[in-house]
Amino acid sequence: MSENHAPRRSRFRKRTFVLAAAGAVFLGYAAWLLIQILSYRVYPTGFAAPFQEIEGAYHIHSLHSDGRADVDTIAAAGAATGLDFLVLTDHGSPNHASLAEQGWRDGVLVLAGTEISTSRGHLVGLGFDPAPERFAQNAEESLREINRRGGMGIISHPYHKARWSWGPMEGYAGMDILNGNSLLKSGWARILLYLPALPIDGRFFLLKLTRPFPRELDKWDELNARHRIYGFYTVDAHLFYRAMFSFLRLHVILDRPLSRDFQEARRQVLEAIQAGKFYSAVDAAAQARGFRFWGEKEGRRIPMGREPLYEPPCSLRVKARFDFDVETRLIRDGRVIHSTRQKEFLFEAPGPGVYRSEVYLRSRTPLDRRVPWIISNPIFFRKVSP
Repeated sequence: MSENHAPRRSRFRKRTFVLAAAGAVFLGYAAWLLIQILSYRVYPTGFAAPFQEIEGAYHIHSLHSDGRADVDTIAAAGAATGLDFLVLTDHGSPNHASLAEQGWRDGVLVLAGTEISTSRGHLVGLGFDPAPERFAQNAEESLREINRRGGMGIISHPYHKARWSWGPMEGYAGMDILNGNSLLKSGWARILLYLPALPIDGRFFLLKLTRPFPRELDKWDELNARHRIYGFYTVDAHLFYRAMFSFLRLHVILDRPLSRDFQEARRQVLEAIQAGKFYSAVDAAAQARGFRFWGEKEGRRIPMGREPLYEPPCSLRVKARFDFDVETRLIRDGRVIHSTRQKEFLFEAPGPGVYRSEVYLRSRTPLDRRVPWIISNPIFFRKVSP
């Protein structure tokens, strides 16, 4: 009998050992993850930004296309996370139902464009007015119609989902540099690793999914060498709205406080975005409000998005009064020409070129140290014609 029972006892011991080892690994993983979540915090700026700066979330889907909430629910999520504005981009050609939802809701300015499926990929038309009956499926024809109606065309997730087939770029105004929805559809190993954190803190979960995106940055610099293109951090939110709205934001710089009249407020925000007077940030890692990047020429301030002629002396200035450690990089034509831990600096522009800045967190953060926490839009110092 003992000989018959010996193999069973051996198998039982092996199973017990395997289960105990698996349990120990799981408990160790759970403890490791919990410690990371509990140690995570959003670094505050420590000061109030000027009232001309507003924060919003761009690229949002509602029940009018493939989103999971109605516009009132989405606006309430925006109000709960402190947004000043949000931009719906429901699929359509255009999506008239979504466009009709624009207005003030819960103190949040709700704007709308349309994400159009074109021959090259997905293109957001923003700020066009009035809406046509239908946009063309051909990308360039659709873009011409958007521009003719006073809007701007922004290329969505060019390297993910419906990838963009690059062609003539004249007339396009912007492109996604970081897309929140794309993070949820790539890197399954990281998604599974950090998925238990999602119900505890969605922002932490999204930060851990965020990986460097050199391909998008390189393409942006390449395009800006020929045409003026603005860079966007886009939430592309279909669900998890509150977490997404705290994750990626556009910081728009206005010339005066945001009006309470809807039509005037809409005009203010859209004109600023169309002029490139905004920067993008991963606000789930640290509050970015108050960052400033501008050029100086003959005593005049040159905001982001402008195309002045380069006539020396011309300077670039960064002002970022953060209470935590950052590294700021000044980039000219895609190459880093200056890097500093100083919070404010003035740099003489060495010649014509496309100048922009990136800011990286150097304090403890779940955000990958290689991911730019802030990206500014460029200042385009153009060569004086002979």
